Amino acid sequence: MKAPTVIKANERMRAASAQACRARCAGFSLTELMIAMAIGLGVLAAALTAYLFITKNGRALAAQVAFSDQARVLQSRFTELVELSHHLRIDAVETGAVGPGVEIFMEDDNDSEAPEWIGYVGGGSLATSSIVYRPNGRSSTSEEQVLCTHVGPAYSVAGANPPMFEIVSGHAVLMNIHIGDSDAADAVDDTGPGRQGMAVSIVATSRNQRRKL
Repeated sequence: MKAPTVIKANERMRAASAQACRARCAGFSLTELMIAMAIGLGVLAAALTAYLFITKNGRALAAQVAFSDQARVLQSRFTELVELSHHLRIDAVETGAVGPGVEIFMEDDNDSEAPEWIGYVGGGSLATSSIVYRPNGRSSTSEEQVLCTHVGPAYSVAGANPPMFEIVSGHAVLMNIHIGDSDAADAVDDTGPGRQGMAVSIVATSRNQRRKL
């Protein structure tokens, strides 16, 4: 009488195993698949948003570092040239895209040679608007050195831009500029979102002229 019981138990086990196999082979239901796709799309969107945020802010940080480096180079070179000079003269003339600037005389006699020149040269875009050093004078681009780019006028709270170059005493010159984005910062793709840059004010004194006074 016990044999049929064993056969029935085996049949039940085979039936359960077959049902489990069919369940495994059936895969996800439509509801489960839609939920999984929604979760996957949400994770992908979050990752993409994070990537874009990091990329944009990375450009902004890189631009700010580059502007700071340019400001340090400009300060060092401008101070060096002014300190070595015997005489300084403001060149307020703006001819086309050139000017204003500072004429730097390296000899005691102001008329013995053409003065070296450091000043503003505008370009077709902010990225090419520069402060340059021309050792052979304003009109000669031979041996020209670009000291910084993205140059614009300094901003004033009162609304009037201060002059880029001015004599603040008989033997010292002040440079006032802005290095960085323009007001339309969002249109500048290479510097990231927002406005990057800084106001730069440099005062340098002629050591040789100071000795004479």
